[in-house]
Amino acid sequence: MRLLNTETFELKEFEDKDVPQRYAILSHLWGNKEDEILFRDVENGKLKDKELRPTKIQGCCELANGSGFPWIWVDTCCIDNTNSVECVSRFAA
Repeated sequence: MRLLNTETFELKEFEDKDVPQRYAILSHLWGNKEDEILFRDVENGKLKDKELRPTKIQGCCELANGSGFPWIWVDTCCIDNTNSVECVSRFAA
């Protein structure tokens, strides 16, 4: 499972036994589809520059971090939709 760090905006992959017990979840089902940040965008450093970060990612991280959650899960960011195995396993559970 991949989670996004609420301070560094970097993804980290966790093995099942190492997944933090608490993390926030952001629904991506609001806003314009073209404004969604995808896994490859995060991997390419699109969240590094605060000025270029989408408001909902910035705001979610600030809210989660302020509430004691160092990690968030966002399906568009944390799942590589270009990987058919990840896409299928997402719905298999």
